[in-house]
Amino acid sequence: MKRLILPRRGSPAYRALTIALVASAALAAACSPELLQPPATGYSGPDSASHAAGDAGRDRAAARRPLSRVAPRRLALGDRTTCVLDAQDAVLCWGSNEPSDGFPYGSRQVTTRTPVETGVAGLAGLSAGGGPHFCGVDASGNARCWGPNGYGQLGAGFHGGAGPVGGVAVTGGITWRTITVGRISTCGVSTSGEGYCWGNNSTFSVGNDTVNVMRVAQPVRISGGLIFNSVVAGWNHNCGITTSGDAYCWGSNNHGKLGIGVEPSADTIINHRTPKLVAGGHRWVQLASGSVNTCGITITGEAYCWGYNGTGQLGDGTTTSRSAPVAVSGGHRFVDISVGTGFGHSSFPYPAGMAQAGANFTCAVSRTGEPYCWGWNGDGQLGNGSMTDSPVPVAVQGGIRASMIAAGGTTACALDGASVWCWGGNLMGQLGNGTTLPSPSPVRIDLMAAADTLTRVSIAPAVGATYVGGPARRFIATVTGNSNPGVTWTATSPSVAALGEDGLMTPLTAGGAFVTATSLGDGTRSARAFLIVDPAPLAGFTALTDGVDVPVSGTTGTKQKFYIAGKLGMSSLRVQLQGPNGDANLYVYAGNTPLSTMESGSGTSAQRLCVSWLNGSNETCNLLQPEPRIFYVLVDAYQAYSGATLKATFIP
Repeated sequence: MKRLILPRRGSPAYRALTIALVASAALAAACSPELLQPPATGYSGPDSASHAAGDAGRDRAAARRPLSRVAPRRLALGDRTTCVLDAQDAVLCWGSNEPSDGFPYGSRQVTTRTPVETGVAGLAGLSAGGGPHFCGVDASGNARCWGPNGYGQLGAGFHGGAGPVGGVAVTGGITWRTITVGRISTCGVSTSGEGYCWGNNSTFSVGNDTVNVMRVAQPVRISGGLIFNSVVAGWNHNCGITTSGDAYCWGSNNHGKLGIGVEPSADTIINHRTPKLVAGGHRWVQLASGSVNTCGITITGEAYCWGYNGTGQLGDGTTTSRSAPVAVSGGHRFVDISVGTGFGHSSFPYPAGMAQAGANFTCAVSRTGEPYCWGWNGDGQLGNGSMTDSPVPVAVQGGIRASMIAAGGTTACALDGASVWCWGGNLMGQLGNGTTLPSPSPVRIDLMAAADTLTRVSIAPAVGATYVGGPARRFIATVTGNSNPGVTWTATSPSVAALGEDGLMTPLTAGGAFVTATSLGDGTRSARAFLIVDPAPLAGFTALTDGVDVPVSGTTGTKQKFYIAGKLGMSSLRVQLQGPNGDANLYVYAGNTPLSTMESGSGTSAQRLCVSWLNGSNETCNLLQPEPRIFYVLVDAYQAYSGATLKATFIP
């Protein structure tokens, strides 16, 4: 038998094979009666009268195939994750949900190549923008965020770790109109028009000239007394549109991305603490911020972009960076625009000589519903069937009539009635079509499969933990869509934990074990969870007692080492360091982290659960819904300190 040898990922041969496979799939789809049917609902964007004939066909299709509860209302794309908000106010996602991405699904569901329902529900709006975290607003104007929180970008009043299942409430008692997310920051507008930002402030991008800390873990008002229609978050700059239609930007002006008409080489400030008026005198209706560039749409529908342009993402026909808005070529009139995050994980090598996050692209929807994209096309994210960059807008294939478009790391998606179409990068399955092959042409995503399964099994928690000598951990299975609620339990690695009745796992030795619940009513349906058993506490670490202060001090470069054993059913674990002098940093690690990793201060997000390194020796780490495992606490003397206290407290 001959062995099939595939070309190396990223090579020219791999690109050619990818395009050939996509072309074959498109040809097969063209012969499919199902895909020859028009989408389920009509186009409802601007100039819809010009599509009356097409709408009539779509209305007939809708009569044959009623709208599902998963009809999407909003799109949100991260670096490697795609999410939609459906008609029942629930969030479905696909793509990466790895710990390194902070569990952006708002659950501990494993990474998936097709849509799954998440632990996030009850939302009326989903955040625009793009980054590894997501946010939403409910009908009462309350905001929730989920995902990584290293800079306090969830707005929960602390930084470190990742948000809990279902998201964490944004603090401050603000009633929100909109929320947008950036790479490591978040911004929003209240119902009364005040603008707020939080998260990364290393370039003063929260926009408040009285805030000097690098991590801002709760919303702060943007200085200047401006009243905003919208505020958008980028990487280390943010922008907003006031009620008069003026655009302002603040934070880093690297590559001219603030659009204030001052070249970075001549900008003596670079990091602007307060909003600065965008040059050009335009009146704006929408802005979109990427990592190193910004784009917007004026009241007349013209698109302008500014900032870095190494791959043509400004759309003006050049690769010249601009410090003031420049018109996008083509004479199109647009109603929606989105800039990629600039941090996608590509199947192919990035262009040589690019600035960090500089290989990027932009997409927009015309007044007649046609989507266009321009800029970098290394994974086919321009959607025109090729993988060739374009410094001017090119039409996305497929005859899509979009009401909304969103750009992620190397992927773009559009809403067309009740359909979601995606194209571009797919390393983590973010196209949602069940593969990891990129597609330079749009593919239609099946949201029905995520909600219409007759029998569904779920397990909570999806990832549980305990420790050698610690409490047994019970997993709870829930069956929906079947009259028989029973399950059978199986587990791997019996030397790690013993499986008892009803999903009870008793720890034996350090390691990990999978536990599976299979429906008794439908043996083809099951769910799997994972149990982590931490080893016994390491020698050289001092035990902390819940709620009890411990005196600590240290000379420069020394580390004080502690641990605390977790408890079942706690809502949070708060670790606080309070000291009058010096500069000490606080680290909290998971109980299965190697000693060498902890001593180096490094670790993945699944190992290093929190780090707090503000100026001085007053640090706090909050871990939400902590598992009953071993937690290691390290106090690292960046500068000598004395007279401090350390306390770990479990909150029921």
